[in-house]
Amino acid sequence: MYTELHTPIFIPPEELDDYLDRGWFRMGQMIFTCHILCFNNDVYSTIWMRLDLQDFAFKKRMRKILNRNDRRFRVEIGDPHFEGDRQALYQKHKQRFEGYIPGTLRESLFGLEEDNIYNTREIAVYDGDQLVAISYFDIGSKSMASIMGLFDPDYQKHSLGIYTMIKEIEYGMENRIRYYYPGYVVPGYKKFDYKLRVGDMDFYDVPSKSWKPYDQLAEHNLPSVLIYKQLAELSKAFKANGLNYKQLTYPFFDKEFYGNQAEELLQSPLIIDCRIVNEENAFYFVEYNIQAKKYILYKGQRMFNMIPVLVSSFLERFSPEDSCLDMVHLEEILVESVDTNDIIDGVLELLS
Repeated sequence: MYTELHTPIFIPPEELDDYLDRGWFRMGQMIFTCHILCFNNDVYSTIWMRLDLQDFAFKKRMRKILNRNDRRFRVEIGDPHFEGDRQALYQKHKQRFEGYIPGTLRESLFGLEEDNIYNTREIAVYDGDQLVAISYFDIGSKSMASIMGLFDPDYQKHSLGIYTMIKEIEYGMENRIRYYYPGYVVPGYKKFDYKLRVGDMDFYDVPSKSWKPYDQLAEHNLPSVLIYKQLAELSKAFKANGLNYKQLTYPFFDKEFYGNQAEELLQSPLIIDCRIVNEENAFYFVEYNIQAKKYILYKGQRMFNMIPVLVSSFLERFSPEDSCLDMVHLEEILVESVDTNDIIDGVLELLS
């Protein structure tokens, strides 16, 4: 529902353009799109961004960073490399990343595959002979996507993360590339806001399947905001009826990344645990389904000890009291309704 994933074995430049134009991005050799993320027990919406390079000009502040660092550092653009000083820089920088962090730079960029199906380039920034920053980007026919940027934390005052983005954009303009895709931003989670600094961008509007100016983003209509709002209404109904419940974040909502069949497993990032205990050891909970615009009361099973090893470090960021850290298998839909009263009646029936 919130995440789609493809694993192409070949991707020509025009196809990469098409994926990027629909708000997709690549991770390893996969290409995906997502509209929800979980960070530290909270749920956020992802907003995919792009910069139109036709007639683009850097703002004064960006020109200042560009000119200052062009005088200070040496820049090389070429084929991607991953070993030696690149790997060492990755080790210094990777504590800034969220989620599962691969052990090597190559794995982080290209997964476990030996061959890279994307046309990838690198921008390397040197202070003398010392590598202090590097970024990797993919090139399509008329588009380019910024995949990863690394910089030495000792050089943080030089804004090298922004600088490599500026150099990528400069490369794009020099090579007559129309669109620059820097990935997503996350309203309410400022860690990704640096991407907005380089220029006035558009965002991918999922309902209309079109790109719109970022200042037209209606944050009150974001999926995460709507889910929180609807579950808050349901929580009031639980309280009014004296029912026990607990709102839980569910980090495994995008289980396709973990090799599972999504249709068999819960796909919502936020749920209400009905706190019902019975001899079946069943798990009763409610989701608010954005697409169907209704509440669904489920009977399911928590699949204990099924946490993938690859994401165990990611799950350490979540509180067991506020999150469901077991995969949830869906067994039966008990009630579907737009009315919270119907859900409450279903829960009361289970308790009777």
